[in-house]
Amino acid sequence: MGATGNTTRILAPRFLVRAALVVAAGCLACAKGPALVNPGASRAPAPNAPLMRETPDAGAAWEMFGEVAGYRKLSKAPFPSQGHFDGRWIAEVRANDFAAPEYVKLPSPATFPKGSVVVQTHTERTGGTAGPVFAMVKRDPGYFPAGGDWEYVVTFADGRLQDRGPLPLCARCHADAPSGWLFGLTQSAR
Repeated sequence: MGATGNTTRILAPRFLVRAALVVAAGCLACAKGPALVNPGASRAPAPNAPLMRETPDAGAAWEMFGEVAGYRKLSKAPFPSQGHFDGRWIAEVRANDFAAPEYVKLPSPATFPKGSVVVQTHTERTGGTAGPVFAMVKRDPGYFPAGGDWEYVVTFADGRLQDRGPLPLCARCHADAPSGWLFGLTQSAR
């Protein structure tokens, strides 16, 4: 309350609210939990770039979302997602024909060609509600060197975009991956 008795409200721009949510999610995503074999939590410093920017197409459908169901399923069964929100979600991994042969090599050295797409879908551990979808799309060399030249994509369960692009928060964790900026599956998920 001000001196005149009027209540003053400060409204943060939408992108600042989104940035705060993404930073909080990132802290949870890379939080230290139980010892992990693979995937793991990152201790890498954030790349020298802004944490968040306005995504011009936020809320629009991700153009590749319709293809995901046809991608090769790489996890034999749903597994607790250790890297994304430290076990809150049950996850499945799918990859397109460019990425699948390389992904199954992980954690051994793997080289993902341009056009590789790896997708992790999530379901709430309790209740089974569909959750966010995280994807990585390999782009041209130089697209995002600090992120392995991957485009990072985050969608709602229905494929509407939350964010996409050269996302430093995603790159920070994936920098600790054993190969190709990807962690691979735990032994129990293979």
